[in-house]
Amino acid sequence: MKLLSDIFGRCGAYLDALTPKEAYRRGVYWGTVAVAILVLGLANYHIQSIPAGIQAEISKRLEKRPWINDYVMVDGRDIYLTGEIEPGSGIEIELAQIEQVPGVRRVFNILIEYPRPSAHLRLQRRGDELVASGRLSGEILERVMTYIESGFPRLKIIDRISIDDRVGRPLWIEGFGQSLQALRPVSSFELNGWRDQIELTGTTADLHTGTSVGYSIPASLVEQVDVVNLLHPETASNYPEIAIIMDWSGSEVSGTVPSPQHRLELLEAVSEAFAVDNLRSDIKVDSSLEKSTHLTLLMSLLSTLNQVQDLRLESTGKGYIVWGRVDNPVQLGRFLAARNQLGLGSVLHNRIAVSRPERGASVALFSDRRRVIVNGILPTMKSKQQLFGEIIDILPVVEVIDLVSIEPNVAHSEWLSRWPHLLSGLPAGVIGITIDEHNLLLTGTVNSQAQLAEVDTRIGRLFPDSNNINWLTTTD
Repeated sequence: MKLLSDIFGRCGAYLDALTPKEAYRRGVYWGTVAVAILVLGLANYHIQSIPAGIQAEISKRLEKRPWINDYVMVDGRDIYLTGEIEPGSGIEIELAQIEQVPGVRRVFNILIEYPRPSAHLRLQRRGDELVASGRLSGEILERVMTYIESGFPRLKIIDRISIDDRVGRPLWIEGFGQSLQALRPVSSFELNGWRDQIELTGTTADLHTGTSVGYSIPASLVEQVDVVNLLHPETASNYPEIAIIMDWSGSEVSGTVPSPQHRLELLEAVSEAFAVDNLRSDIKVDSSLEKSTHLTLLMSLLSTLNQVQDLRLESTGKGYIVWGRVDNPVQLGRFLAARNQLGLGSVLHNRIAVSRPERGASVALFSDRRRVIVNGILPTMKSKQQLFGEIIDILPVVEVIDLVSIEPNVAHSEWLSRWPHLLSGLPAGVIGITIDEHNLLLTGTVNSQAQLAEVDTRIGRLFPDSNNINWLTTTD
Protein backbone atom coordinates (compact mmCIF):
# COMPACT_ATOMS: atom_id res chain seq x y z
CA MET A 1 0.00 0.00 0.00
CA LYS A 2 2.87 2.39 0.72
CA LEU A 3 4.21 1.74 -2.77
CA LEU A 4 0.86 2.69 -4.36
CA SER A 5 0.61 5.83 -2.18
CA ASP A 6 4.06 6.99 -3.35
CA ILE A 7 3.14 6.35 -6.96
CA PHE A 8 -0.10 8.33 -6.79
CA GLY A 9 1.63 11.20 -4.86
CA ARG A 10 4.31 11.62 -7.46
CA CYS A 11 1.79 11.38 -10.28
CA GLY A 12 -0.30 14.19 -8.69
CA ALA A 13 2.66 16.59 -8.46
CA TYR A 14 3.71 15.80 -12.00
CA LEU A 15 0.22 16.35 -13.42
CA ASP A 16 -0.10 19.80 -11.82
CA ALA A 17 2.72 21.09 -14.04
CA LEU A 18 1.06 19.95 -17.31
CA THR A 19 -1.74 21.35 -19.53
CA PRO A 20 -5.20 19.86 -18.89
CA LYS A 21 -5.09 17.74 -22.08
CA GLU A 22 -1.60 16.41 -21.36
CA ALA A 23 -2.52 15.88 -17.73
CA TYR A 24 -5.53 13.79 -18.79
CA ARG A 25 -3.44 11.59 -21.09
CA ARG A 26 -0.69 11.12 -18.53
CA GLY A 27 -3.28 10.44 -15.81
CA VAL A 28 -4.85 7.68 -17.87
CA TYR A 29 -1.40 6.21 -18.58
CA TRP A 30 -0.21 6.17 -14.98
CA GLY A 31 -3.61 5.03 -13.76
CA THR A 32 -3.36 2.04 -16.09
CA VAL A 33 0.16 1.30 -14.82
CA ALA A 34 -1.04 1.45 -11.20
CA VAL A 35 -3.99 -0.86 -11.89
CA ALA A 36 -1.68 -3.29 -13.72
CA ILE A 37 0.74 -3.33 -10.79
CA LEU A 38 -2.14 -3.94 -8.39
CA VAL A 39 -3.54 -6.79 -10.51
CA LEU A 40 -0.11 -8.40 -10.89
CA GLY A 41 0.47 -8.14 -7.15
CA LEU A 42 -2.85 -9.76 -6.34
CA ALA A 43 -2.25 -12.47 -8.95
CA ASN A 44 1.22 -13.18 -7.58
CA TYR A 45 -0.15 -13.39 -4.05
CA HIS A 46 -2.86 -15.79 -5.23
CA ILE A 47 -0.36 -17.98 -7.11
CA GLN A 48 1.96 -18.17 -4.11
CA SER A 49 -0.94 -19.06 -1.81
CA ILE A 50 -2.06 -22.03 -3.97
CA PRO A 51 0.75 -24.46 -2.94
CA ALA A 52 0.36 -23.52 0.72
CA GLY A 53 -3.40 -24.12 0.53
CA ILE A 54 -2.93 -27.44 -1.25
CA GLN A 55 -0.31 -28.56 1.28
CA ALA A 56 -2.60 -27.63 4.17
CA GLU A 57 -5.51 -29.57 2.66
CA ILE A 58 -3.30 -32.62 2.00
CA SER A 59 -2.05 -32.57 5.59
CA LYS A 60 -5.66 -32.40 6.81
CA ARG A 61 -6.64 -35.42 4.71
CA LEU A 62 -3.61 -37.38 5.93
CA GLU A 63 -4.01 -36.53 9.62
CA LYS A 64 -4.68 -40.19 10.50
CA ARG A 65 -1.54 -41.32 8.65
CA PRO A 66 0.76 -38.27 8.80
CA TRP A 67 3.90 -40.22 7.84
CA ILE A 68 2.70 -40.18 4.20
CA ASN A 69 3.38 -36.42 4.15
CA ASP A 70 7.10 -37.24 3.98
CA TYR A 71 6.57 -38.54 0.43
CA VAL A 72 4.50 -35.55 -0.82
CA MET A 73 6.06 -32.54 -2.58
CA VAL A 74 3.87 -29.66 -3.82
CA ASP A 75 5.11 -27.71 -6.86
CA GLY A 76 2.53 -25.07 -7.79
CA ARG A 77 -0.60 -27.05 -8.62
CA ASP A 78 1.34 -30.27 -9.30
CA ILE A 79 1.96 -32.98 -6.70
CA TYR A 80 5.05 -35.23 -6.76
CA LEU A 81 5.10 -38.45 -4.72
CA THR A 82 8.76 -39.40 -4.25
CA GLY A 83 10.86 -41.71 -2.10
CA GLU A 84 11.17 -45.39 -1.23
CA ILE A 85 8.11 -47.21 0.11
CA GLU A 86 7.40 -50.84 0.91
CA PRO A 87 5.20 -52.87 -1.45
CA GLY A 88 1.60 -53.15 -0.27
CA SER A 89 1.79 -50.25 2.17
CA GLY A 90 -1.96 -49.75 1.94
CA ILE A 91 -1.92 -46.08 0.93
CA GLU A 92 -4.19 -46.38 -2.12
CA ILE A 93 -7.12 -44.59 -0.46
CA GLU A 94 -4.89 -41.77 0.75
CA LEU A 95 -3.38 -41.31 -2.74
CA ALA A 96 -6.89 -41.06 -4.20
CA GLN A 97 -7.73 -38.40 -1.62
CA ILE A 98 -4.66 -36.39 -2.63
CA GLU A 99 -5.74 -36.44 -6.28
CA GLN A 100 -9.14 -35.02 -5.26
CA VAL A 101 -7.74 -31.99 -3.40
CA PRO A 102 -9.21 -28.78 -4.94
CA GLY A 103 -6.66 -26.91 -7.07
CA VAL A 104 -4.48 -29.95 -7.84
CA ARG A 105 -3.77 -30.22 -11.56
CA ARG A 106 -1.64 -33.38 -11.81
CA VAL A 107 -0.20 -36.01 -9.49
CA PHE A 108 3.09 -37.63 -10.48
CA ASN A 109 3.60 -40.93 -8.64
CA ILE A 110 7.30 -41.76 -8.82
CA LEU A 111 7.45 -43.76 -5.58
CA ILE A 112 9.97 -46.62 -5.65
CA GLU A 113 8.89 -49.88 -4.03
CA TYR A 114 11.65 -51.22 -1.80
CA PRO A 115 11.00 -54.41 0.23
CA ARG A 116 12.42 -54.55 3.76
CA PRO A 117 12.73 -57.30 6.37
CA SER A 118 9.56 -57.73 8.41
CA ALA A 119 9.19 -56.01 11.76
CA HIS A 120 8.09 -58.18 14.69
CA LEU A 121 6.55 -57.32 18.04
CA ARG A 122 5.63 -59.76 20.81
CA LEU A 123 3.67 -58.68 23.89
CA GLN A 124 3.22 -61.20 26.71
CA ARG A 125 1.05 -60.35 29.68
CA ARG A 126 1.01 -62.52 32.77
CA GLY A 127 -0.84 -60.86 35.64
CA ASP A 128 0.76 -57.52 36.55
CA GLU A 129 3.72 -57.85 34.17
CA LEU A 130 3.94 -57.09 30.46
CA VAL A 131 7.01 -58.16 28.48
CA ALA A 132 7.65 -56.53 25.09
CA SER A 133 10.17 -58.12 22.71
CA GLY A 134 10.90 -58.32 18.99
CA ARG A 135 12.56 -56.12 16.37
CA LEU A 136 11.32 -52.66 15.34
CA SER A 137 12.69 -49.47 13.83
CA GLY A 138 13.45 -46.62 16.23
CA GLU A 139 10.49 -44.53 15.07
CA ILE A 140 7.98 -47.40 15.44
CA LEU A 141 9.47 -48.49 18.77
CA GLU A 142 8.89 -45.02 20.24
CA ARG A 143 5.24 -45.09 19.17
CA VAL A 144 4.69 -48.66 20.37
CA MET A 145 6.09 -47.93 23.84
CA THR A 146 3.87 -44.83 24.09
CA TYR A 147 0.83 -46.95 23.25
CA ILE A 148 1.83 -49.66 25.73
CA GLU A 149 2.40 -47.22 28.60
CA SER A 150 -0.93 -45.53 27.84
CA GLY A 151 -2.82 -48.81 27.50
CA PHE A 152 -1.40 -50.48 30.62
CA PRO A 153 -0.44 -47.68 33.03
CA ARG A 154 -0.51 -49.92 36.12
CA LEU A 155 1.57 -52.82 34.80
CA LYS A 156 5.29 -53.44 35.15
CA ILE A 157 6.54 -53.09 31.58
CA ILE A 158 9.74 -54.91 30.56
CA ASP A 159 11.16 -53.62 27.27
CA ARG A 160 13.29 -56.19 25.43
CA ILE A 161 12.68 -54.85 21.92
CA SER A 162 15.77 -54.49 19.74
CA ILE A 163 16.10 -51.46 17.44
CA ASP A 164 16.76 -52.23 13.78
CA ASP A 165 16.13 -49.38 11.32
CA ARG A 166 16.50 -51.80 8.41
CA VAL A 167 13.13 -53.44 9.10
CA GLY A 168 9.94 -52.19 7.51
CA ARG A 169 6.89 -50.41 8.81
CA PRO A 170 4.14 -52.69 10.22
CA LEU A 171 0.78 -51.99 8.62
CA TRP A 172 -1.11 -52.36 11.92
CA ILE A 173 0.68 -49.50 13.71
CA GLU A 174 -2.01 -46.91 12.88
CA GLY A 175 -4.65 -48.60 15.05
CA PHE A 176 -2.37 -50.21 17.60
CA GLY A 177 -3.17 -47.83 20.46
CA GLN A 178 -6.89 -48.60 20.25
CA SER A 179 -6.14 -52.32 19.99
CA LEU A 180 -4.22 -52.27 23.27
CA GLN A 181 -7.02 -50.37 25.01
CA ALA A 182 -9.37 -53.23 24.12
CA LEU A 183 -6.97 -55.76 25.70
CA ARG A 184 -6.68 -54.02 29.06
CA PRO A 185 -9.20 -56.34 30.81
CA VAL A 186 -7.40 -59.51 29.58
CA SER A 187 -5.08 -60.69 32.34
CA SER A 188 -3.25 -63.34 30.29
CA PHE A 189 -2.50 -62.94 26.58
CA GLU A 190 0.21 -62.99 23.94
CA LEU A 191 0.10 -60.68 20.94
CA ASN A 192 2.41 -61.10 17.96
CA GLY A 193 2.55 -58.57 15.15
CA TRP A 194 4.48 -58.90 11.91
CA ARG A 195 4.34 -56.61 8.89
CA ASP A 196 0.81 -57.52 7.79
CA GLN A 197 -0.35 -59.95 10.47
CA ILE A 198 -1.54 -59.84 14.07
CA GLU A 199 -2.03 -62.99 16.12
CA LEU A 200 -3.69 -62.79 19.53
CA THR A 201 -3.85 -65.71 21.96
CA GLY A 202 -4.90 -65.91 25.60
CA THR A 203 -7.80 -66.53 27.96
CA THR A 204 -10.66 -64.25 28.92
CA ALA A 205 -13.88 -64.39 30.91
CA ASP A 206 -15.63 -62.48 28.10
CA LEU A 207 -15.22 -63.71 24.52
CA HIS A 208 -16.25 -60.28 23.18
CA THR A 209 -13.15 -58.77 24.78
CA GLY A 210 -10.42 -58.19 22.26
CA THR A 211 -12.59 -58.28 19.15
CA SER A 212 -11.90 -54.60 18.50
CA VAL A 213 -8.26 -55.44 17.72
CA GLY A 214 -9.33 -55.92 14.11
CA TYR A 215 -11.88 -53.11 14.11
CA SER A 216 -9.26 -50.52 15.09
CA ILE A 217 -7.27 -51.01 11.87
CA PRO A 218 -7.85 -48.27 9.22
CA ALA A 219 -10.31 -49.20 6.47
CA SER A 220 -7.60 -49.02 3.81
CA LEU A 221 -5.70 -51.83 5.54
CA VAL A 222 -8.52 -54.18 6.55
CA GLU A 223 -7.95 -56.45 3.54
CA GLN A 224 -4.16 -56.33 3.95
CA VAL A 225 -3.77 -57.05 7.68
CA ASP A 226 -4.59 -60.60 8.70
CA VAL A 227 -5.94 -60.55 12.28
CA VAL A 228 -6.07 -63.97 13.96
CA ASN A 229 -7.96 -63.78 17.28
CA LEU A 230 -7.44 -66.96 19.33
CA LEU A 231 -8.75 -65.68 22.66
CA HIS A 232 -10.83 -68.33 24.40
CA PRO A 233 -12.69 -68.83 27.71
CA GLU A 234 -10.69 -69.44 30.85
CA THR A 235 -10.29 -72.98 32.14
CA ALA A 236 -12.94 -73.93 34.69
CA SER A 237 -11.82 -74.07 38.32
CA ASN A 238 -10.47 -77.42 39.60
CA TYR A 239 -9.78 -78.59 36.03
CA PRO A 240 -6.30 -79.38 34.62
CA GLU A 241 -4.89 -76.62 32.43
CA ILE A 242 -2.55 -77.36 29.52
CA ALA A 243 -1.17 -75.56 26.48
CA ILE A 244 0.69 -77.30 23.65
CA ILE A 245 2.24 -75.02 21.03
CA MET A 246 4.06 -76.14 17.87
CA ASP A 247 4.45 -73.10 15.64
CA TRP A 248 6.92 -70.56 14.20
CA SER A 249 8.18 -69.67 17.71
CA GLY A 250 9.20 -73.21 18.65
CA SER A 251 7.80 -76.12 20.66
CA GLU A 252 6.31 -75.66 24.11
CA VAL A 253 4.11 -77.47 26.61
CA SER A 254 2.89 -75.84 29.82
CA GLY A 255 0.08 -75.94 32.35
CA THR A 256 -1.01 -77.43 35.66
CA VAL A 257 -1.89 -81.13 36.13
CA PRO A 258 -3.13 -83.19 39.11
CA SER A 259 -0.02 -85.33 39.76
CA PRO A 260 3.66 -85.86 38.91
CA GLN A 261 2.60 -88.96 36.95
CA HIS A 262 0.35 -86.84 34.72
CA ARG A 263 3.22 -84.42 34.14
CA LEU A 264 5.58 -87.23 33.11
CA GLU A 265 3.00 -88.84 30.83
CA LEU A 266 2.20 -85.50 29.18
CA LEU A 267 5.86 -84.74 28.48
CA GLU A 268 6.43 -88.22 27.04
CA ALA A 269 3.28 -88.03 24.89
CA VAL A 270 4.24 -84.64 23.41
CA SER A 271 7.87 -85.63 22.78
CA GLU A 272 6.86 -88.89 21.09
CA ALA A 273 4.03 -87.42 19.00
CA PHE A 274 5.96 -84.45 17.62
CA ALA A 275 9.56 -85.73 17.70
CA VAL A 276 10.94 -82.39 18.91
CA ASP A 277 14.51 -81.91 20.10
CA ASN A 278 14.25 -78.67 22.09
CA LEU A 279 10.91 -78.86 23.87
CA ARG A 280 10.28 -76.04 26.31
CA SER A 281 8.22 -77.22 29.26
CA ASP A 282 6.65 -75.56 32.29
CA ILE A 283 4.21 -78.02 33.84
CA LYS A 284 3.19 -77.53 37.46
CA VAL A 285 1.48 -80.01 39.78
CA ASP A 286 -1.60 -79.21 41.86
CA SER A 287 -3.05 -82.22 43.70
CA SER A 288 -6.33 -80.39 44.35
CA LEU A 289 -7.29 -80.58 40.66
CA GLU A 290 -9.75 -83.17 39.43
CA LYS A 291 -8.21 -86.26 37.81
CA SER A 292 -10.00 -85.92 34.49
CA THR A 293 -10.06 -88.99 32.19
CA HIS A 294 -10.23 -86.58 29.26
CA LEU A 295 -6.60 -85.60 29.79
CA THR A 296 -5.40 -89.19 29.46
CA LEU A 297 -7.47 -89.71 26.29
CA LEU A 298 -6.18 -86.44 24.88
CA MET A 299 -2.58 -87.59 25.25
CA SER A 300 -3.30 -90.68 23.13
CA LEU A 301 -4.72 -88.41 20.41
CA LEU A 302 -1.65 -86.19 19.99
CA SER A 303 -0.01 -88.39 17.35
CA THR A 304 -2.86 -87.52 14.93
CA LEU A 305 -1.90 -83.84 15.17
CA ASN A 306 1.77 -84.10 14.16
CA GLN A 307 1.02 -82.93 10.59
CA VAL A 308 -0.80 -79.78 11.76
CA GLN A 309 1.08 -76.54 11.12
CA ASP A 310 0.97 -73.63 13.58
CA LEU A 311 -0.62 -75.96 16.14
CA ARG A 312 -2.05 -74.62 19.39
CA LEU A 313 -3.99 -76.87 21.80
CA GLU A 314 -5.22 -75.22 25.01
CA SER A 315 -7.65 -75.77 27.85
CA THR A 316 -10.93 -73.88 27.69
CA GLY A 317 -13.85 -74.15 30.10
CA LYS A 318 -14.20 -77.86 30.96
CA GLY A 319 -12.64 -78.99 27.70
CA TYR A 320 -10.01 -78.14 25.10
CA ILE A 321 -9.70 -76.27 21.82
CA VAL A 322 -7.20 -76.84 19.00
CA TRP A 323 -6.15 -74.45 16.21
CA GLY A 324 -3.88 -74.90 13.22
CA ARG A 325 -3.93 -75.65 9.51
CA VAL A 326 -3.34 -78.66 7.29
CA ASP A 327 -2.61 -78.89 3.59
CA ASN A 328 -5.41 -81.30 2.69
CA PRO A 329 -8.73 -82.51 4.16
CA VAL A 330 -7.49 -86.10 4.56
CA GLN A 331 -5.14 -85.04 7.37
CA LEU A 332 -7.99 -83.25 9.14
CA GLY A 333 -10.32 -86.19 8.62
CA ARG A 334 -7.93 -88.61 10.35
CA PHE A 335 -7.78 -86.39 13.42
CA LEU A 336 -11.56 -85.91 13.61
CA ALA A 337 -12.22 -89.65 13.22
CA ALA A 338 -9.77 -90.49 16.03
CA ARG A 339 -11.25 -87.76 18.25
CA ASN A 340 -14.79 -89.04 17.83
CA GLN A 341 -13.73 -92.65 18.32
CA LEU A 342 -12.26 -91.73 21.73
CA GLY A 343 -15.48 -89.97 22.72
CA LEU A 344 -13.90 -86.49 22.76
CA GLY A 345 -16.19 -84.93 20.16
CA SER A 346 -17.89 -82.65 22.68
CA VAL A 347 -14.73 -82.05 24.73
CA LEU A 348 -12.09 -81.15 22.11
CA HIS A 349 -13.33 -78.30 19.89
CA ASN A 350 -11.77 -78.19 16.42
CA ARG A 351 -10.53 -74.96 14.85
CA ILE A 352 -8.09 -76.58 12.41
CA ALA A 353 -8.52 -75.20 8.88
CA VAL A 354 -7.62 -76.71 5.52
CA SER A 355 -5.57 -74.16 3.64
CA ARG A 356 -2.32 -74.08 1.75
CA PRO A 357 0.13 -71.32 2.74
CA GLU A 358 0.29 -68.40 0.34
CA ARG A 359 4.07 -68.08 0.54
CA GLY A 360 6.98 -70.44 0.54
CA ALA A 361 10.25 -70.04 2.40
CA SER A 362 12.76 -67.76 0.67
CA VAL A 363 16.31 -66.58 1.40
CA ALA A 364 18.76 -64.13 -0.17
CA LEU A 365 22.42 -64.50 0.82
CA PHE A 366 25.13 -61.98 -0.03
CA SER A 367 28.79 -62.60 0.75
CA ASP A 368 31.25 -59.73 1.19
CA ARG A 369 34.74 -61.11 1.86
CA ARG A 370 34.26 -63.04 5.11
CA ARG A 371 30.97 -61.41 6.06
CA VAL A 372 27.57 -62.83 5.04
CA ILE A 373 24.24 -60.99 5.00
CA VAL A 374 21.12 -63.20 5.00
CA ASN A 375 17.61 -61.89 4.34
CA GLY A 376 14.29 -63.70 3.83
CA ILE A 377 11.36 -65.46 5.50
CA LEU A 378 11.29 -68.94 7.06
CA PRO A 379 8.48 -70.98 8.65
CA THR A 380 10.02 -71.90 12.04
CA MET A 381 12.84 -71.02 14.40
CA LYS A 382 14.17 -74.55 14.00
CA SER A 383 14.53 -74.15 10.22
CA LYS A 384 16.31 -70.82 10.77
CA GLN A 385 18.76 -72.26 13.29
CA GLN A 386 19.51 -75.15 10.96
CA LEU A 387 20.07 -72.88 7.95
CA PHE A 388 22.42 -70.53 9.83
CA GLY A 389 24.29 -73.46 11.35
CA GLU A 390 24.96 -74.82 7.86
CA ILE A 391 26.17 -71.41 6.65
CA ILE A 392 28.65 -71.15 9.55
CA ASP A 393 29.85 -74.75 9.13
CA ILE A 394 30.28 -74.68 5.36
CA LEU A 395 31.28 -71.13 4.39
CA PRO A 396 34.54 -69.45 5.56
CA VAL A 397 32.81 -66.59 7.39
CA VAL A 398 33.62 -64.61 10.53
CA GLU A 399 30.35 -62.61 10.69
CA VAL A 400 26.76 -63.41 9.77
CA ILE A 401 24.23 -60.55 9.68
CA ASP A 402 20.73 -61.89 10.33
CA LEU A 403 17.81 -60.16 8.58
CA VAL A 404 15.63 -63.28 8.36
CA SER A 405 12.05 -63.16 9.69
CA ILE A 406 10.10 -66.08 11.13
CA GLU A 407 6.49 -65.70 10.07
CA PRO A 408 3.30 -67.79 10.19
CA ASN A 409 1.62 -69.00 6.99
CA VAL A 410 5.00 -69.70 5.38
CA ALA A 411 5.38 -73.17 3.87
CA HIS A 412 8.31 -75.47 4.57
CA SER A 413 9.94 -75.57 1.12
CA GLU A 414 11.84 -78.56 -0.25
CA TRP A 415 14.94 -76.48 -1.02
CA LEU A 416 15.70 -76.22 2.72
CA SER A 417 16.76 -79.88 2.80
CA ARG A 418 19.08 -79.34 -0.20
CA TRP A 419 20.59 -76.09 1.07
CA PRO A 420 23.78 -77.63 2.55
CA HIS A 421 24.46 -79.53 -0.70
CA LEU A 422 24.12 -76.26 -2.61
CA LEU A 423 26.53 -74.36 -0.34
CA SER A 424 29.19 -77.07 -0.24
CA GLY A 425 29.40 -77.34 -4.03
CA LEU A 426 29.70 -73.69 -5.03
CA PRO A 427 33.01 -71.98 -5.97
CA ALA A 428 34.44 -69.32 -3.67
CA GLY A 429 33.63 -66.57 -6.21
CA VAL A 430 29.86 -66.94 -5.75
CA ILE A 431 28.76 -63.86 -3.77
CA GLY A 432 24.98 -63.98 -4.13
CA ILE A 433 22.36 -66.74 -3.71
CA THR A 434 18.64 -66.02 -3.93
CA ILE A 435 16.32 -69.01 -3.57
CA ASP A 436 12.64 -69.80 -3.05
CA GLU A 437 10.38 -72.72 -3.89
CA HIS A 438 10.35 -71.86 -7.61
CA ASN A 439 13.57 -69.96 -8.39
CA LEU A 440 17.34 -70.02 -7.83
CA LEU A 441 19.61 -67.12 -8.77
CA LEU A 442 23.43 -67.16 -8.50
CA THR A 443 25.73 -64.14 -8.92
CA GLY A 444 29.51 -63.78 -8.73
CA THR A 445 32.51 -65.13 -10.64
CA VAL A 446 34.16 -68.46 -11.49
CA ASN A 447 37.62 -69.21 -12.87
CA SER A 448 36.71 -70.80 -16.20
CA GLN A 449 33.97 -71.86 -18.60
CA ALA A 450 34.43 -75.43 -17.39
CA GLN A 451 33.73 -74.39 -13.80
CA LEU A 452 30.69 -72.45 -14.99
CA ALA A 453 29.36 -75.53 -16.76
CA GLU A 454 30.01 -77.60 -13.63
CA VAL A 455 27.90 -75.21 -11.54
CA ASP A 456 25.09 -75.39 -14.12
CA THR A 457 25.12 -79.18 -13.96
CA ARG A 458 25.16 -79.23 -10.16
CA ILE A 459 22.24 -76.85 -9.61
CA GLY A 460 20.30 -78.61 -12.36
CA ARG A 461 20.62 -81.91 -10.49
CA LEU A 462 19.81 -80.40 -7.09
CA PHE A 463 16.83 -78.35 -8.30
CA PRO A 464 15.47 -80.03 -11.45
CA ASP A 465 12.02 -78.41 -11.15
CA SER A 466 13.25 -74.91 -10.33
CA ASN A 467 13.83 -71.91 -12.58
CA ASN A 468 17.64 -71.80 -12.27
CA ILE A 469 19.27 -68.51 -13.32
CA ASN A 470 23.06 -68.54 -13.48
CA TRP A 471 24.49 -65.03 -13.67
CA LEU A 472 28.03 -66.11 -12.82
CA THR A 473 30.79 -64.64 -15.01
CA THR A 474 34.24 -66.07 -15.80
CA THR A 475 37.55 -64.40 -15.04
CA ASP A 476 39.54 -66.09 -17.85
